[in-house]
Amino acid sequence: MDSKENFLRDMEADKVINSAVIKSMVGGAIPIPLLDIAATTAVQVGMIKKLCGLYGVEYSGKESSALISSLASSFGAKFGASIVKSIPFIGGILGAPVMITLSGVLTYATGKAFTQYVKANSSVKAFREFDLTDLTNKIKENLNEGAKHVKKQVGDTFNVDIEQKLKDISTKAKSKNSSAEEKKEATNEALSLIMAKVDSVFEDDNNAEIWLNNKNKLSGNKTPQQFIDEDKYEEVGQWLDILLNMKSTSYLDKA
Repeated sequence: MDSKENFLRDMEADKVINSAVIKSMVGGAIPIPLLDIAATTAVQVGMIKKLCGLYGVEYSGKESSALISSLASSFGAKFGASIVKSIPFIGGILGAPVMITLSGVLTYATGKAFTQYVKANSSVKAFREFDLTDLTNKIKENLNEGAKHVKKQVGDTFNVDIEQKLKDISTKAKSKNSSAEEKKEATNEALSLIMAKVDSVFEDDNNAEIWLNNKNKLSGNKTPQQFIDEDKYEEVGQWLDILLNMKSTSYLDKA
């Protein structure tokens, strides 16, 4: 395989990894059936399968599933907190959505480690022949890069103008100097902005209602609707921006 073919293959591998990162984060963010933690594991296993195909490695579902399960248990306990702390953007806007962040970071690190391992061990032609200890060490080495990637993935398309507007509206709605009429106008404007975002993200009233009225990895111990009731519009707007960003990649349609 010449250098051009290698380059094109690596580019395709990056697309596979980026797609898996988005889908794994969505798995922890939306409280809708099938988009749960089990789905995140399936995404990561599916990523390995696709990468095996790209690099001519014989795939083994048993070994790949065992690797993902091992990563989830060991890295989740040892590195979860430090990973979240290393991504100040995400940590700041989400509160404590450890699974969302950790899923994206580990998925990226696993994909990158796989490609690095294959290039360094070209004689290995089957996944069951991989040295999983070596692969795991490579995953650890890619955690920081994964953290940066997740931060950039979310941050690049974050809608600062809408965020600031919702923040200003929240301040106005809670201000003692605002009249009842001003507070009502501020509330109505915020709700209009939020509901427009809800419609863009879900395109289904039932799914939108489920999201608004259930606790999830983004909202923590409260439902999004409770944040709205407390005039905390900017937080809800931020979460919807994240979900809209995930959806806009169109990766959700390619599971």
